[in-house]
Amino acid sequence: EVERVFGKIGRAESATDPAPLTMIETVVRLKPRSAWRPGLDREALIAELDRRVRLPGLVNAWVQPIRARIEMQATGVRTALAVRLSGADLDQLAALAERVEAVLAELPGTRAAFAERSAAARYLELVPDRIALARHGLTMADFAEWVAGAIGGEPLAQAYVGRARYAVALRLPPEWRDSPERLAGLVLRTPSGTEPPLGRLARIAIVPGP
Repeated sequence: EVERVFGKIGRAESATDPAPLTMIETVVRLKPRSAWRPGLDREALIAELDRRVRLPGLVNAWVQPIRARIEMQATGVRTALAVRLSGADLDQLAALAERVEAVLAELPGTRAAFAERSAAARYLELVPDRIALARHGLTMADFAEWVAGAIGGEPLAQAYVGRARYAVALRLPPEWRDSPERLAGLVLRTPSGTEPPLGRLARIAIVPGP
């Protein structure tokens, strides 16, 4: 019954796409119903596909592509129904989500229930010292702009290859961006003419986060 299958993994570079980087979308294009096996309907076909397409750690959510896109843009949720939990303690939220998953899975009519597992990550945190910035003639906006450009990267120009356009960005190399110690020793040229290291203008640390 399947004519063609194609898909994508990841997120489009668009502010209107709420999918996470782990999003996997697979589009199954079906043959005309006249080519299906006798007596096979849509529900039975989905059930058969669901049995065959089983990947460890993944749960299938079968939905029409355009409906999935509209619901995701409207709510950020990738399935027809969802329960949202909010709070300050990520570990507690993860435990509650797994309990909700277990309860919903036992309800009659539930095809599949899964809780998104929150994972911890490490973040580079820069907390500016406002007094130190003022002493060297720097504003918070100056500091934020420098951090955004040096660490995040700022597009400076565009390169054209045929009809394609590519942003040309400038930022510090990874061995500088990923090291709090090297960042702290990086010298900035300030409007006052001084050249203090970044470590004197901000507290730099690796912190855990969601």
